[in-house]
Amino acid sequence: MKPFEYLSAFLVLFQVVTMSELTLGLAYALNGWSNTQFYPLHSLVVFIGYIGTMDIVIRMFYFKKIKVWNFWKFALGIVPGVCLLMIAKLLFPEIDPPESYDFEQVFLRNRSFIFHLTSLYLILISMPYVILFKTKTWIQNYVLWIMAILYIVTNYAEAQWLDYSSLVCGIIIIISMNLIRPPKLKEESR
Repeated sequence: MKPFEYLSAFLVLFQVVTMSELTLGLAYALNGWSNTQFYPLHSLVVFIGYIGTMDIVIRMFYFKKIKVWNFWKFALGIVPGVCLLMIAKLLFPEIDPPESYDFEQVFLRNRSFIFHLTSLYLILISMPYVILFKTKTWIQNYVLWIMAILYIVTNYAEAQWLDYSSLVCGIIIIISMNLIRPPKLKEESR
């Protein structure tokens, strides 16, 4: 097996587990609809989890251009998927479905971790383009880094309007920059 095939197997595994965690959590919540208290911020982060998972699968194919592999290149490919998996577990922490869901309580209890992991995810999805592929997509990277900083500020500000606006901006940015217009890559020179 080539290194890219190992990476793609790991990435697909993480993304399948992340999607199944999000889908099972939503299915349990919808199954107990009468005992579920939905929370819009929780739902926005779940949507970011789905979009981010698809984004990582799309980005996976860019790693095929890497000729020489090492631990750090492998980690740059794997860690964003781990961040999304951890976010999914924070959104739906129960293994067995409880009698009732209160997603506001779940979100507020894990809010700090969710915003920090989302910031880390945004920074890490831009790093391969800077370090490995040496693309000239600085505007895209700057926007992702500014979004990551906004998530950290949002975490410490604890203003609900800022939570909503930063999560909606994150959804728009991930869709527009990474799914609609991915960056063009050059072959690695090494």
